[in-house]
Amino acid sequence: MRKVLVLLIILVAVTACDQPRKVSIQNINQEEFAKLNTEQIQLLDVRTPDEVNKGIIKGAITANFYDKDFAKQAASKFDKEKPLYIYCAAGGRSSKASSQMTLEGFNEVYNLEGGYTAWKKVNK
Repeated sequence: MRKVLVLLIILVAVTACDQPRKVSIQNINQEEFAKLNTEQIQLLDVRTPDEVNKGIIKGAITANFYDKDFAKQAASKFDKEKPLYIYCAAGGRSSKASSQMTLEGFNEVYNLEGGYTAWKKVNK
């Protein structure tokens, strides 16, 4: 009886560990993004240094998408348990970066539609 109980406990433990994690990548529009305090969220700017020199959203942390170790570098700067907001110049790189960040263990990722270019137009 004791062996059966031990086997049952092991089976439950192994099954519980194999549960797939819930991953969410969502686009966020400029209107919804404007409601956020960018200094209180995890905000990743994946543009190049030249692009960043032209301006940045307050509170953002940069990691160049084109760097060889981009995903690991970016992941090390944020808490994987909290939502991560990502932007680039227009939305293409940040969309790809969003997928990479889920592979690095982030479960809740938001891609800013239109990127910095659209944000700059709204926030003149």
